[in-house]
Amino acid sequence: MLGEGIPYTHMTKDEAVELLSRLAAGIAQFVGPNCETIVHEVWENGIRALAVYNGHVSGRAVGSTYSIFGIDTTFGTSTLPETVFEDDNCQEVRMPDGRRLKESTWLVRGEGYILSLDVTLDATEVDRTVQLLQALGAVSGDLHKTIYPNGQPMRDEADLMEFCIVEMGKPAEVLSRSERMVLVRTLKNHGFFDYQRSVPALATRLHVSKSTIYNYLNAIQKEEGPGGAVPTA
Repeated sequence: MLGEGIPYTHMTKDEAVELLSRLAAGIAQFVGPNCETIVHEVWENGIRALAVYNGHVSGRAVGSTYSIFGIDTTFGTSTLPETVFEDDNCQEVRMPDGRRLKESTWLVRGEGYILSLDVTLDATEVDRTVQLLQALGAVSGDLHKTIYPNGQPMRDEADLMEFCIVEMGKPAEVLSRSERMVLVRTLKNHGFFDYQRSVPALATRLHVSKSTIYNYLNAIQKEEGPGGAVPTA
């Protein structure tokens, strides 16, 4: 039997058409003007539109025997392919004018008839919106990393100190003398000691005396030579 695998209903044809037409009207209104819905009568040699909503999407109207591809299904004597009598979900259709449509078809069979509900969405505007959103959200880089290539946060001296300590990879209180020297050198290179009372703050954080920090700074200055005074507060 033609369409044997299609779900069967005991509704009369008129009842089924009315139900599918109500669904088609509701879907078209709910989704909007870019959504076309059609109730088709399907037979072995063609299709015919019984109800059409937002027909401007494909250009079809009630009584049309044209497929979504613009082909008259009743032309000639050839029968429709068997795949026409199967449900299709979210199939893409490329139109000659470049639009991209998204179509789904669901069929129902009753005594002496086969009907289909076709839902077609013009996704062209959706694609353009997605492209616009992608363009709006696109970035060329991370501003913080661009301004501070070494990655150091520069909001204030406390942030800078904590960042450099974290970079050492272990808690401040367990750093060895050589590791503390590395930390002090890093902080010096980032301008930490240009801040007022930076030495006491670092000494407290490392659980050492201010004199120890000054000793580190003096040692670093001797290694590097002239060109940068050791802070005095």
